[in-house]
Amino acid sequence: MNLKNPESYAKVIEYLLFAALIGVPLYYDTNIYLTFDLSKALLLRCLALFILWVCLAKMIFLPRLKRSPLDWPVLAFLVITILSTLFSVSPWVSFLGTYRRFEGLVTFLCYIITFYSVINFVRLNRVNSFFKVIVIVGVISGLYGIYQWLGGEAGKWQAGVIPLSFFGNQNFLAAYLVMAIPLSLTLYLAVDKKKKSKANIFWLISFLTLSLSLLITKTRGGWVGFGLSIPVFFLLAGKSILKKREAKTLGTITLIAFIVLCLNPSTSPIKRLMSTFEKKEKGLAIAGTALERLYLWQAGIRTTLAYPLFGCGIEAMRLAYPKYEPKELEVVGGHNVKADRSHNETIDMGVTRGITGLIIYFWFWLAIGSLVLAIRKKDRLMAAGLGAGFLAYFLQGQFNFSMVSYTTTFWILLGLAALLLIKEEKVKIQRISILSAKWAGFGIGSVFIILGLVSIIPIYTADFHFKKAISAKESGQFDNAILWSEKALSYHPKEVYYYETLCESLFMKAQSSSGQKQRDWADKCFDAAHRALAITPTNGFFYNLLGGLHTILYLGGDEKEAELAIKDYRKALELMPIFTEAYLNMAIIYKKQGKTDEMIDCYKKILEINPGHTFASLSLGDIYLSLKRPEEALKEYERASSSAKIEMERYPQEKERFFSMKGYADSMVSGLKR
Repeated sequence: MNLKNPESYAKVIEYLLFAALIGVPLYYDTNIYLTFDLSKALLLRCLALFILWVCLAKMIFLPRLKRSPLDWPVLAFLVITILSTLFSVSPWVSFLGTYRRFEGLVTFLCYIITFYSVINFVRLNRVNSFFKVIVIVGVISGLYGIYQWLGGEAGKWQAGVIPLSFFGNQNFLAAYLVMAIPLSLTLYLAVDKKKKSKANIFWLISFLTLSLSLLITKTRGGWVGFGLSIPVFFLLAGKSILKKREAKTLGTITLIAFIVLCLNPSTSPIKRLMSTFEKKEKGLAIAGTALERLYLWQAGIRTTLAYPLFGCGIEAMRLAYPKYEPKELEVVGGHNVKADRSHNETIDMGVTRGITGLIIYFWFWLAIGSLVLAIRKKDRLMAAGLGAGFLAYFLQGQFNFSMVSYTTTFWILLGLAALLLIKEEKVKIQRISILSAKWAGFGIGSVFIILGLVSIIPIYTADFHFKKAISAKESGQFDNAILWSEKALSYHPKEVYYYETLCESLFMKAQSSSGQKQRDWADKCFDAAHRALAITPTNGFFYNLLGGLHTILYLGGDEKEAELAIKDYRKALELMPIFTEAYLNMAIIYKKQGKTDEMIDCYKKILEINPGHTFASLSLGDIYLSLKRPEEALKEYERASSSAKIEMERYPQEKERFFSMKGYADSMVSGLKR
């Protein structure tokens, strides 16, 4: 490698970028608990560090960096992300990224590195090669998804026949596909007529494969992105494209295929789209997960207004938004479900980066739109593929959120778009003295990069051990779950999710013990919970757990623990006002203390949040009956019977429990009506 030749650096960076384009979407590791998400995040981190090292080496001899049309909005996006991390409710979580997502500052910096490496190193004549790689990766992913949909791996990922592909989630697969589809159209329509038709056929088949794969994901966000981006593709490409024989062939085949697929119930998108609504007395109403999303968005807007300047911190939504979620979300989303995303990228920007970040986000996308229009003046077909791909990514993001598996491709694609408008300049090679400050900078930078690469090892090792912890916990082997959770934390002491599993296992040991052993297990759990709260001080889960520990000790005979338990439950409710479990736990203490009014108040609070809470209604009925208030008791038993019937349908895995509750409620109703 000639260190003074720009082409040498370009080749190395291009290979690394190709590795990112291929490896990040397709790679997964079954040796760790987070088979898909963590493996991809660590691979991106590793590749980004290697890219950064080559960039530093290049700066020794060729110190000039290229300017891009997106510099200001991208750098503003970076600045607000850094500020959001610094002022986060949990800076560590914002820096590293929350478990399962890993979209923290570290990952965002990787995106920025890939974006600028494309601009500064990729050669213009290689842009088409990048397009081809993105499409081919999409085809491979799509074919794997189709294989899963046909039952090839039924049950392997606990997902039946859902096409998860290499992404671990059908929504993430769809997000990748909607970016690749317009590029496949560009490649298909751009093939030179003088060349053989094999290329045309390949890209046509690629388009159809990608489209079929998207259809079977049954993701409404992906369908919206596809449905609106394709017309935009042809609008940007111009009328002349529509007159081409290839375009007419494409349209005919697509239309016939769509009609055939709609006639088949298993592939028709109509049923999925109709599931968004349900019939009510007053007409159609939004239902199911779509209704849940609306309440999530409402909570997201409230959180944004509570943290208007820099947001609650990237990746920290789960630690802030529960305080602002509407009570309807407890009913629609399920008992005590706490989301870490709004499932809307725009709202998530406001939640995590504040109104300031939201303004920058809109600026960022307006700049991308302007960039596409500028490219259109040079190459309409190229602008069509890029513009439709960006639009599809943006639209699906209004029902989804960014993930490493496909957002990496987005940033590389964005770099390619910016590259198309940068003028090629010859750079003069500078002679640098070995004593130059640049060599010193390179040396220091290299040390930090090596440390960054080394830091990947303990994170991977931690999740390797954590997989064993989860397996042990699920099989009831809590001693082993504790052992492996502690092992995982010894490698990655800032991962709060590991603390949750450790604390849950320690709690189970304390609950099943008595005397001094119970106190010992409880003390270990107290210590782990407080360590977790030092990282995430607004995490209501741990306050509820602390309250649970005090409750166990109180029921075991230590009277002073009752007041401490109530204090922690109230703190949990301060952070998570619709967290019904805390009210249930307080009612247990009040029952032992004989505080009937306080018990009634707890159950009423639960029913204010969730009128269909069967256990709360049954408990109130029992209390009213003991107080010789039969009319009020009858009302609660009738409500319990109705809600149990609904919950049996809603939670089939708990059908027996709700069936038993319904039987008890019905028997009490019959007895009171005699």
